[in-house]
Amino acid sequence: MLVRQDDQSRLAPSKPTGRAEGDVEASLFGAAAALAVAAPAYGAAALARARLDRRRMARWDREWDAAEPR
Repeated sequence: MLVRQDDQSRLAPSKPTGRAEGDVEASLFGAAAALAVAAPAYGAAALARARLDRRRMARWDREWDAAEPR
């Protein structure tokens, strides 16, 4: 973080950035926030899908064992 001194030699925040740099930073922070929300949701959906697939395949195996010719 850049800092500067004001007229009384106290630390002050750096000078404001230009509009273009602010737009880029806002876009990056927005994308990061969207990813922070989407990643856990996608992970939860993937785990739920995997669990449902396992249950479906286990049921299919039981039905196949009962119906297959001997």
